[in-house]
Amino acid sequence: MESVRGLTVILAGVATCAFLMSLFAGPNGFGLPADPAAAELIFREIRVPRAVLGFLVGAALGLTGATLQGYL
Repeated sequence: MESVRGLTVILAGVATCAFLMSLFAGPNGFGLPADPAAAELIFREIRVPRAVLGFLVGAALGLTGATLQGYL
């Protein structure tokens, strides 16, 4: 039971790191010379919704797969 709990913690940590990395991935980096207003707009309007949607779709697919395995 300890190994399952440890694996769950590790996988949750990997998912969190992937979520945070996806917020900062894109063609426009957030360096020092970037315009703060433009960086905030890109972050708020494009990157956060993309990351949240990807996380939710992945969770829904995982839940669907687990449900179908249990059902069949």
